[in-house]
Formats: sequence, C-alpha cells, structure tokens
Amino acid sequence: QQKADFVGLRNVSLGYDFSNDLLKSKFLTSVRIFVDAQNLAILTNLEVFDPELNETNPFPQAVSTTVGVNVGF
Repeated sequence: QQKADFVGLRNVSLGYDFSNDLLKSKFLTSVRIFVDAQNLAILTNLEVFDPELNETNPFPQAVSTTVGVNVGF
C-alpha cells in the first residue's frame, strides 16, 4: 500500500489592468488582459497518472487555459 499524498495546482489567474495614463485615449476607458488556467499540475510519488482517479471517475482532469482582453469604452 502506498501513501496517497499529492499536491495539485488547480486554478491560476493572472491579469493586468492598464492605467489611464498608458491608454491616453478618448474612446477607451479601461483595458485588462488576463490568462486563466485550470488543472495545471499534479505532483505525487504515486505510480498512477492522477491520484483522484477511481472507478466512478476513470478520466483525468483536462488542462484548460483561457486568454482574453476586456475593453471598456
């Protein structure tokens, strides 16, 4: 029997709001860029791919990323 210790990096969000000084525009009031990521990593000494897999959940979690820009007028 193995110890089932693991660490997972589930949700990460990074964003940057551009200041009004950088925009210097009559038409734009705000600009924000962002990156979101889910299920980035699982660190474990187990021999299995994902320690959360079981009979009712036989599939590993998908890694997904979102990149976007929010613009205010």
